[in-house]
Amino acid sequence: MADRLPQKVSRVEEAQRLSVEREVLRVYQEENPSTRFLESEERLWEEERRRVLLFRDYLKLPPRLFRGASLLDLGCGTGEHAIFYSRWGADCTLVEMNPLALERARKIFALRAPQEARYRFVERSLFDYDPGEERFDIVACEGVLHHTGAKEAGFEHLASCLKPGGFLILAICTRAGMFQRDLQRLVIRALAREEAEIPALAERLFRENIDRAERFGRRSRAAIIQDTYVNPKIDCPCTGEVMAWFARSGLRVYSAWPPVMPAELVDPPIKGVMHQLAMDPAAAGGAELRWMTHRVDDARSGEVWLERSRRLSALLEDLVRQTADVTASSRVDPGALAAASERLLEGVRAGLGTFPQEDQPEALLGEVLELFEVLATGDVERVESFLSATRHLFRGANGVGLNFFVAYREESGSVATI
Repeated sequence: MADRLPQKVSRVEEAQRLSVEREVLRVYQEENPSTRFLESEERLWEEERRRVLLFRDYLKLPPRLFRGASLLDLGCGTGEHAIFYSRWGADCTLVEMNPLALERARKIFALRAPQEARYRFVERSLFDYDPGEERFDIVACEGVLHHTGAKEAGFEHLASCLKPGGFLILAICTRAGMFQRDLQRLVIRALAREEAEIPALAERLFRENIDRAERFGRRSRAAIIQDTYVNPKIDCPCTGEVMAWFARSGLRVYSAWPPVMPAELVDPPIKGVMHQLAMDPAAAGGAELRWMTHRVDDARSGEVWLERSRRLSALLEDLVRQTADVTASSRVDPGALAAASERLLEGVRAGLGTFPQEDQPEALLGEVLELFEVLATGDVERVESFLSATRHLFRGANGVGLNFFVAYREESGSVATI
């Protein structure tokens, strides 16, 4: 596998990568972060429903796309994501370096995979896995690369395993989305004298975040703390780096969640604008600011947006219906048209046409500056008191914990490459 790493990787860097790998493995053997408790029939169906929504409705990869596809999952953990690929009909190759996680994955697949399912397990680091001449229709890697000491080299290996015409699914934490959680790690590392103190400090200072992660992520508190705070390596790329990885590996972005491109771009595909912008490493700046400061759940923002949209829709319809279906005999009442235009304009001025914005970044960043002043005292009680009083920092969603990117490799000579 060493010959697959970029030439620029020195022996020192390779030694550092292996050191990180050993430390991460040690932590994950104490508490594996991917356990989702799929022994329960109810939990199985709930998790599968969530995965179908993610892939079909958000990433635009319908489960039927997996039927009969060869799939490689690098860093499969306990297999509790990959089991759904198998249930959707994929022939799965599952690679994982943690033997304890693989032991559970085998049990999950024996219990939950279809009787006719084809799958095999490989106990390897993703860097050490060698596919030989085999290439896959789908390559997946979820929540893995940012826990390695060579994330770009890891990505290059993922991409090298993909067939022309295939899809690569990458779930990775981004630097902006993880900003607040990285700050939490920084606070704990500054106050903990040793690793054994981290779980208690995390519960003391960041209970709200742990409660939320337990409720929405459906993992144990111990797994959340181990993965978020004890984990020795969370090295997230910025979105521009991810875009550059795709480009250097000859892949084109297909979809992402949360979306990278703004909804304001509405040109038809014939103009080709979106296609080019979506591959630009600088495209995500505006989106990243929102990911960094995200606090209010989409469900709540969505309620506000829907009410605004309902009122806006009525005003729009009142205006546009007056000029619809124009014929030679059409007559428009100028006064009614002017009145409808004025009502719509008032609605626009009132903000009906905008999505509800969360707190401005200035509010959160102001509290970040205060945090460093308090943290400099080294006094746990003062830090705890400050954190309990913040209104923006570490409240609600704490940013975006995991981003999904899907890309594809074009088939040479096909119409798709034109």
